[in-house]
Amino acid sequence: MSKLEKKLEEELEKLEKAIENDIKKIENRVHQHNLFPIAAGGLSVFFLMVTMVVAAPYMFLLDVPATDRAHEYTTIEAQGRELYMNLGCFYCHSQQVRLYDWGIGDQSEKGDFVYNSPQSLGTERTGPDLAQIGGMRPSVWHQLHHRDPRSVSPGSIMPNFGFLTENEIDAIMSYLQNQGGEDLQVDDSITGGKAFHPDVPSEYQNVSNLFGPLMIQVRMDYTPENETYTGNTDLGDEWATIFDLGKEIFTQRCLSCHGCSGNAQGPYARHVVTQPANLNERISTFAGDYYHIWRVSEGVPGTAMPAWKISLNETEISLVTIYEMSFVLGSTRTVSGDISDSEGDNYANTVLDSPPIDGTIQEFDDGKLIFNLYCAQCHGESGQGDGPASINSPGGYITPEPANFTESGADFTNYGRYVWKLKEGVETTNMPPWKWALTDDEVYQVIFYIQTFSTPSDYNSKWGPQYSDSFAKNMMKDSASTNTTPNSMLTPNSVQSLLAYMGILLWELWYRKIVTSLETAKIKIAKRVDAYRSGHHWK
Repeated sequence: MSKLEKKLEEELEKLEKAIENDIKKIENRVHQHNLFPIAAGGLSVFFLMVTMVVAAPYMFLLDVPATDRAHEYTTIEAQGRELYMNLGCFYCHSQQVRLYDWGIGDQSEKGDFVYNSPQSLGTERTGPDLAQIGGMRPSVWHQLHHRDPRSVSPGSIMPNFGFLTENEIDAIMSYLQNQGGEDLQVDDSITGGKAFHPDVPSEYQNVSNLFGPLMIQVRMDYTPENETYTGNTDLGDEWATIFDLGKEIFTQRCLSCHGCSGNAQGPYARHVVTQPANLNERISTFAGDYYHIWRVSEGVPGTAMPAWKISLNETEISLVTIYEMSFVLGSTRTVSGDISDSEGDNYANTVLDSPPIDGTIQEFDDGKLIFNLYCAQCHGESGQGDGPASINSPGGYITPEPANFTESGADFTNYGRYVWKLKEGVETTNMPPWKWALTDDEVYQVIFYIQTFSTPSDYNSKWGPQYSDSFAKNMMKDSASTNTTPNSMLTPNSVQSLLAYMGILLWELWYRKIVTSLETAKIKIAKRVDAYRSGHHWK
């Protein structure tokens, strides 16, 4: 490298160092220039937060009257609140009920927090909200919970506060038992009992069923003992329309879980972990229409009960809830059963009056399965109208009483009446329109099975000859001479069971005979051995 090149290189290095120094000076000046706004901004945010969290709530509550849920803390409650704050309980528990919160109390108001300073609203709900927890748990439960949370709440992630003294645990318990006031009051239910249910959200508290006044009016003119309605005919017809529209919605949307009688024995109830509500028991404990409408509208979180307001409008929800009231109060029958009979006879004359199925063994068995799954809860497994939900059974409530199919077999004069009543239901009773739940073939199979509850003479003269399969034609001919009841006849399954039972009896008799023979042989051999040893000859 020449001297000239070396000199140029040295000059370039000096120039780079000079530039670096200038850059550092500029950066330092920028940092110094920005320091004040950064510090000022940080301090402003800090004071703003302090103002919002501490000062503003205090200032805004100066002239706010206390609500009924707020009260001045006693000495022990104040001690408990101090421990609550110092232990950081508000990190996991909130103390504010929002408008859209479900089943944890009434929406919080400003007056609820008059005596709280500083506020303990909380920002998370890792644990449950405690704004109105007072009286919702036994006092000792709180003590146990704070000593060892998992002893009363398995799976809880709450820390163990067993290091606290007895007095401190009692103080926290006293504070929590008075959050929102120690609520020990139980509202009355619609049937005069007690309603052990959470308060409904504010938007439902003044809601009423659109058809409630009509129901009350027609019930005043109805005598359930003889199923007689003596009121205004137009009102009776209007009630029939409303009742049957509600029944249709129930059959389409609710029957699969709650069952046709509302007793929680729907087919889908076998598939869910949380048992559907027994509507006779549950609705009788509701505090009023508003509670019923809230349940149907919002559903029940954590269960298969959906929020029906998503797909049903206000009128439809009123229709289905007014129908469900019949599971508690009974059906108000404003349409005579003669109307349904005449409609069935007309159906037989104009549409269908003979079975569209052959009457095979398989169709009989399928009909029996469907009947026991859907119909036996009202009509009973023997078809005598004495199912567990029927008014004819202890604890039953379905009224008017479900049909006795032995009587129906005698009363009905045509096949079409069966089809009409099953498909369309019976007006102003709890007999559903099964066309909204079963296919035509399923209806025909059920009818085939139901007809076998008839007396043998009725079946053999009216129903058996209508089928083409020999099984249906001949299944009750033998029972006619012995006057056995319809379903006491031997079905294919029962014949197989009888043969198996007889086989077991024969095997047992044969086995016992072998055992007896062996025992006899042993005795003879023993005698012969003894005789030989004693020098006597065997005789």
